[in-house]
Amino acid sequence: MDGTPMERLCAHRGVAVPALTTAAVAELAPVLGMHPADLLAVGCVEIPGGYLPVDGGADAQRELGRIRRATWDADGAELDALGRFAREVDGGRPRPDRPSMPAADRGTVGEVIRRLMRVRNTPRAWVAREAQLAESTIGRLMRDGIDGNPAAAVATRFMLRVADAFGLPHGDFLAIAGRADEVTAAMREQDRTRPPSPLAALLRDLAPLSLDDLRRVAARAEAAQTARRL
Repeated sequence: MDGTPMERLCAHRGVAVPALTTAAVAELAPVLGMHPADLLAVGCVEIPGGYLPVDGGADAQRELGRIRRATWDADGAELDALGRFAREVDGGRPRPDRPSMPAADRGTVGEVIRRLMRVRNTPRAWVAREAQLAESTIGRLMRDGIDGNPAAAVATRFMLRVADAFGLPHGDFLAIAGRADEVTAAMREQDRTRPPSPLAALLRDLAPLSLDDLRRVAARAEAAQTARRL
């Protein structure tokens, strides 16, 4: 498997590889139609604190769990509305300085997955649940670069489920994992026409919220769930 995840993604998209600095990678994000936090994760460069969760502790995870349970059967419009509410709650107001996530010494598939989870404030169990896979399968991907190349041993259909869990285009994720040869013309067309995942967008909207703000969003999500069931 040649190159870094960033180099493989850029080759797949047909763009030049940026300088591996936070500023240069973030500038490429709108060109690729990606969220800056996701591309910074793929590049394994320093991720500024503004893209990282305020609180990754057990209380925050509990509130995120409330939100996910309340939105399990929500449609795209409801998820979009909850994301708008989360952004209103956040308000873009200044927050205390948060430490950045340092650049990685090595860019591996496993490191990219760890960073994608970090910018979403989602643990491995969540990714496995969203992808409908065993946690051990996600763990195998995360061990990339440690015990060889386990990503190559994960079935393509499972890789695509992980891509969906992160809200990433299938072709992009396969390229990041060094499996661009599995990307078909039909997959490229599907990636081009598929609308963005509202759940993935919601998770990114939730990531920077404080614990109190997460509680407000959870209460809104549960109220909407109750209304759906009336």
